Amino acid sequence: MGSITQKINDLYYPGGSGDRVGGASAQPLNLDTPPVNKLQQQYHKIVNKYIRKFEKKQGMYFEYWVADRKGEVACFGDFFFEFSELRFDIDNNITVGKIIDWHNYIGSFEGTINFENWLKLEPADSLTSKV
Repeated sequence: MGSITQKINDLYYPGGSGDRVGGASAQPLNLDTPPVNKLQQQYHKIVNKYIRKFEKKQGMYFEYWVADRKGEVACFGDFFFEFSELRFDIDNNITVGKIIDWHNYIGSFEGTINFENWLKLEPADSLTSKV
């Protein structure tokens, strides 16, 4: 019989260790509150797929969810992204690195502008990846 931690990992990552987000150093999200229903399990699986695609695309590694709130604000090293921002990046095939340029821009700007609107300031031909 497996340990409690293994059972929780199996619940979070039903496909085995290959589904773990962030590689070997990633920790299971909030061990006290695993997904309690099928809809939450499906949501977590989809969020993990987006994170893996974003990691691969940007060459970054997921570290953790802020306050263990999966699907809200993700930490990738020195960068923090709302899930909606990285999802927009993936769904719209935005050029690699644009989200980093935006992140650096808002870090030096006294106001705020979301990723999608910031992209509207960029020339159209620089927005979609040619890959």
